[in-house]
Amino acid sequence: MYSHKPIVEAVVNNTEDKDELIKQAVSHIESLPILQDAKDEIRQNLADIIEMSVRRKQFLDEYKDIRENPVNYQDKNELKDSEPVESIQIGDRELK
Repeated sequence: MYSHKPIVEAVVNNTEDKDELIKQAVSHIESLPILQDAKDEIRQNLADIIEMSVRRKQFLDEYKDIRENPVNYQDKNELKDSEPVESIQIGDRELK
């Protein structure tokens, strides 16, 4: 049985052997005595697992940064002072 954990860890941690591990996994999938459709599905599942793991790490890194540096994420939506409006014209009606 082939495990995806070393591949995911290598990709998430961006280690030098990640490409080799992915190639080995794809080679292993291709050597399985199953239909090509099943191989394609397994390859896609592996790609999806890798992508979800990278996104998870990115999400956790961003969350950690938000917790550590909340000032960087505060909305800078400041209201500007404006002149008071006495009335508004809408069509032929004037609202005061």
